[in-house]
Amino acid sequence: MDDINRREILSPTKRLDATFKPSSSSLDSDLKTSCSSSLDSTWKSPSTSGSGSESSWLPSTPTKDLAWRFSHHSNIDTSTVRGKEETTDRKEKPATASLFSYLAAELKRDYMLEHNEKKLKERRKRVYTFVKTPRELEKFLLFGFMLCLDVYLFIFTFLPIRLILAIFTAIWRLCIKTTHRHLLDPVQKIDMLKGIILIVVTIIFQNIDTSVIYHVVRVQSVIKLYVVYNMLDIADKLLASLGQDLLDALYWTASEPREKKREHVGILPHLLLSLVYVGLHTMLNLAQAIVLNVAINSFNKALLTIMISNQFIEIKTSVFKRFEKNNLFQMSCSDARERFHYLILLLVVAMRNLTEYDWDFGYFCTTFAPFAAVVIGSEFLVDWFKHAFITKFNNIQPEVYTTYRTFLAKNIIHSKHDVVFTGHTDQVSRRMGFTALPLAVLLIKICGQCVKLTGWSGICFAVLGYLCLCAFKLLVSIQIFAKASQYVKEDALSTAAAVERTAKERFYNPSWTFEPLSSVQEIHGGFNSDTKLFTSSQSVVN
Repeated sequence: MDDINRREILSPTKRLDATFKPSSSSLDSDLKTSCSSSLDSTWKSPSTSGSGSESSWLPSTPTKDLAWRFSHHSNIDTSTVRGKEETTDRKEKPATASLFSYLAAELKRDYMLEHNEKKLKERRKRVYTFVKTPRELEKFLLFGFMLCLDVYLFIFTFLPIRLILAIFTAIWRLCIKTTHRHLLDPVQKIDMLKGIILIVVTIIFQNIDTSVIYHVVRVQSVIKLYVVYNMLDIADKLLASLGQDLLDALYWTASEPREKKREHVGILPHLLLSLVYVGLHTMLNLAQAIVLNVAINSFNKALLTIMISNQFIEIKTSVFKRFEKNNLFQMSCSDARERFHYLILLLVVAMRNLTEYDWDFGYFCTTFAPFAAVVIGSEFLVDWFKHAFITKFNNIQPEVYTTYRTFLAKNIIHSKHDVVFTGHTDQVSRRMGFTALPLAVLLIKICGQCVKLTGWSGICFAVLGYLCLCAFKLLVSIQIFAKASQYVKEDALSTAAAVERTAKERFYNPSWTFEPLSSVQEIHGGFNSDTKLFTSSQSVVN
């Protein structure tokens, strides 16, 4: 038994070779097992043998024994083992956080923006779109404003001439037998109906005293006037929509061919309805002008402030709604009509105030002009912010207003080929929701009160004024048709360039492309009616 223990102790290298392997993964565990077994065998050998003659070859201390065993083993690196143990100790001790280390980290922290390059470019593009929208909107609104002005000037310039021509045509066909079955052509019938409505309603309104209405409105409280003004604004939009249908029904009833089966109640009931509508709408516009006049002439200007703030409430009621391109087109046309409407109301108020102050233009420049500028300026700001946020929230590009403008231009160009109605005036009225007859009656009423023409000098002044209006109408019409032709040509060139570019992309790229969801679609979790995940370049070319 002593010989066996002595051989086990005398052959430590064999035991270490059998115990320790060159595998680095199990070095720590194998080392601890070998050291513990060697120490046990070392300290148990003398006691087992019971003799002291063998103490000369035993190590004096366990430390020396470990050093002797590691020095005789060539495959173990003691520095590696010590380094791994120190690394393990450092990992077990967590780093202590302090206030100064936190402040240093916050002050030296860097922004890795290049990892979000795609999203940041999209945000920058949205900013550019937001800033670009008012400019594109103003181009469309200016074109729409000029169309409304052209329609409005038509009533005072060319419509009287057309009425005179229609009357002479009817007299000529009555006196001389001709091959015509009717006294008037369909277009001339429509002109006569417009003239009848304009003359009858103007005669009715000549007996209305606006000064009495002004003083009745002025003694009311600010809150009542504010509520009345909002009611008048809503009623104006509703009557404009209803009146266009009534007038179109009257025009079609008058120009419908006789061969067709009669499906209407007759021209006279339609004419009476149209007269009632134009009278009510004119009265409503007159009330709006009086309320605006009271707001401008009041001492505290509280009503004017409330009216201006009421325009900004329109932003709240519009920008948070879902808009498609067709709805945005209707809103844009309504904004152009509303601007022209406010301009006519301010013109009426200016004429009334200048008449009261004996046409003192000093009063106009110091008192009226600043408040009129505030009203018009607030309207501009409201339109800019409203359309900018609508296009931002609905992911609509500003170029859509160019499409709207081109659409109106094409309507004007094609109206030259229409034979049913009088021309582009009815096209614009139906497209933009603008009815010129009530505003025309209102302006005639105010001009009759403010301007007194007597004698030959008055007649000469009226003739010169009419000629100036005709010249101005011609300039506006020529400018509108020139711009319309330019917009249509630009649209044709851009369409041709887009088709050519699409054809080249189809030659180099795959036939199908993927379009990711927009931000609005991701927010709302749905799709627009125009959303297409896959678009074929073949369909675009065709």
